[in-house]
Amino acid sequence: MGSEDFKEKKHFLMRYRKNIAKINRLKTLIYILDEEIKSVKSVKYDSSSRGGEPSENKVNKKIDYEIRLSNIKKITDQYKREIIECIDNLEDIRFIDVLEKYFIDCYDMEEISIELNYSLRYTRYLYSQAIEHITLNVH
Repeated sequence: MGSEDFKEKKHFLMRYRKNIAKINRLKTLIYILDEEIKSVKSVKYDSSSRGGEPSENKVNKKIDYEIRLSNIKKITDQYKREIIECIDNLEDIRFIDVLEKYFIDCYDMEEISIELNYSLRYTRYLYSQAIEHITLNVH
């Protein structure tokens, strides 16, 4: 298998994991804005006040983040289904275990090796072999 084929497969499989990071970022931003909105007391603004962002802007920003979050979640769910379908078509259960833990459960290689009781070197070997054996089901 050429390195371009390997990169293409890895890119396809990484889509879910990358979107999970985006989802977590948006959730954090929403949480922070929500806390800021809750902490805003009834403050009278006059032309000389130089406070933080008005709460109305924060509410609008929170709504925008929630819309973005909803849209990314829909795309991410589709990515997850596609990736799981590819992983489940592998015949070697060890390959399935490693790829699912890495690309779906978002474990790092060290966590996978501990969870599966493999050496880190063997876990990385299985990972690369699994990617070589996977067939992409691009719709």
